[in-house]
Amino acid sequence: MATIFFVALFWLQLQQHNAFNSRIGDFARFSQAIWSVLDGQFLYTPIPGRSIMGDHFSPLMVVAAPFLLIWPDERVLFIVQCLNITATGLILYVMMREERPAVAPWFLLAFFLNPAVHDFMLADFRRIFFGLPWMALAMLGLARKDRRLLLIGMLIALLAKETVALYIAMIGIYLIVTERDWRWGGGLFLFGMLALFVLSDIVIPAFGGGEAYPQLFYYSHLGDSYSEIVRTIVSRPVWFVQQVLGPDQLFGMFRILLPLGFLCLLAPRLTLVCAPFALLMFMSGRIGPIRLEEHYSASMTPILFAAIVIGIRQLDLKWDKWISSWLVLSVCIGFIFFSHAPFGGYYQPDRFDVSDHDRAGSAMAKRIPEEISMLAHTTYTPHLTHVNDLDVFLAEHQGAPFSAERIEAAEHILIDRKVSQPNLGLFETENVVKNLLADPDQKIIEEVDGIFFFQATPSDHPTVFTDATFGETMWLEKIEVAQMGEDRFFVPLEPPYQVKAGATIRVSLFWESLADDVGERTTSIRLLAFDGFMLGQSDQIPAEGTRPTAFWSSGERVRDIGYLTIPADRAGQSMSLDVVVYDTFTQELQPTNFRAITLDIQPAD
Repeated sequence: MATIFFVALFWLQLQQHNAFNSRIGDFARFSQAIWSVLDGQFLYTPIPGRSIMGDHFSPLMVVAAPFLLIWPDERVLFIVQCLNITATGLILYVMMREERPAVAPWFLLAFFLNPAVHDFMLADFRRIFFGLPWMALAMLGLARKDRRLLLIGMLIALLAKETVALYIAMIGIYLIVTERDWRWGGGLFLFGMLALFVLSDIVIPAFGGGEAYPQLFYYSHLGDSYSEIVRTIVSRPVWFVQQVLGPDQLFGMFRILLPLGFLCLLAPRLTLVCAPFALLMFMSGRIGPIRLEEHYSASMTPILFAAIVIGIRQLDLKWDKWISSWLVLSVCIGFIFFSHAPFGGYYQPDRFDVSDHDRAGSAMAKRIPEEISMLAHTTYTPHLTHVNDLDVFLAEHQGAPFSAERIEAAEHILIDRKVSQPNLGLFETENVVKNLLADPDQKIIEEVDGIFFFQATPSDHPTVFTDATFGETMWLEKIEVAQMGEDRFFVPLEPPYQVKAGATIRVSLFWESLADDVGERTTSIRLLAFDGFMLGQSDQIPAEGTRPTAFWSSGERVRDIGYLTIPADRAGQSMSLDVVVYDTFTQELQPTNFRAITLDIQPAD
């Protein structure tokens, strides 16, 4: 079961990532932070330019760095994630097997089929997942009355996220109330509360540049500081209770408890260990935490499953078959209604549907070198975590608003003209791409399926210098030709040009204006057989209409790109590549001294 669970969830995560549906901000930052460990930095991410410890206390994430040495790809982190969750289930299984061996296999099945587990697994790569197996180990220590195992498990889990301190404090109360263990219970409670204060008020702000605990933004509707939040709760208690026990909160708890068959309520004291964390989620101003969706229920899972084990201790062995059947029935009902996995009620097939364009994007991302500084389409950031200095097309980044100046200042740019993002729609993206393509000082390093990787430097691709003029107002300095390969990437060609039959070629014309009043002109790139028959044509206002010649001034330089397909039935022949300029309105050809370029057509294979 563990193997099937691991393989299935890893495959789903890979598909989701390859379909560019990974959580853009979080996965990108986390994977960059783990990459940084290999470069001698401590969980540093260029987005937003500091350690991720400035948001949450999570030094345990460094244990994932060695996996990148085995497979230097951000997707290896999904293996780490699946290992953590699978290990959590297996530790809980051991806990149940020691109590009720007959129930244990069904208990493990209930864990692996649990829709909340699928929810937080597919919500993306998260910090708390590093702590879950250690929380499960702590629960095993609790069941065995092994205080050292309990302590070790919770202390290591605390290194995954500071909110684990709440559970430590509550387990301390649990030991006092249930086992009258004042020594361990009191010690754990005091340590948990102290750790929560130190980590949230001192350690995290220190990593965050001195700013207050950033997670307070979840509660901005209650106030901007701890004191304001407390004042709101005290002054409006009835309203506060209505807020935290609203229909969304109750539905969220029902969605968590139903797949457990409500069996965790057999140990209500241990279940209540989750109460403070659940209350914090219910107080939030965001729907995800309120409904305990995404990863927000993850830290509760080991506690609730452990409560099932502790709870059935009071039941006779004759109930084992009924408990097993009830667990399986409950989790199947929960799966049918709430799971994000295939055949589940919340399953979204399109999130895992990898298109040809997605594959092209993944291939492009793998071609981006590590040691560069670049501005990237936000959608691609989860696939570019290996890049050392990464800026993104966000509305704001490191305090700088999105602007044309940021584009002009970028050393490298990756942009996809077929993909929009919240602050950069398809129309705006298309304009950015057209302007970059029109700039002769932006070298096209790679192009595939509308995805471009630019470098801010004049092109040094193989070229044909023409020194041709058109109407004594336009100078065609040079021409570059690139051919689409079998992998759909364009490859610059050396002259004399040999192109394959059926291939698509990219023709780049580098223009310079010789006058201020050029008039309105259309450029035409044509494929001609030697008998003059037209085989292909690309006509446009220069630079896809973004650089009309009527607005050119003397000395202005423009790159004008057209795409042509070589006829598939012309292998073994030659044809000419001609450039024509004509008046847009009168169609009058402009006189020129341009001499057509010869293309030799090779067989497609």
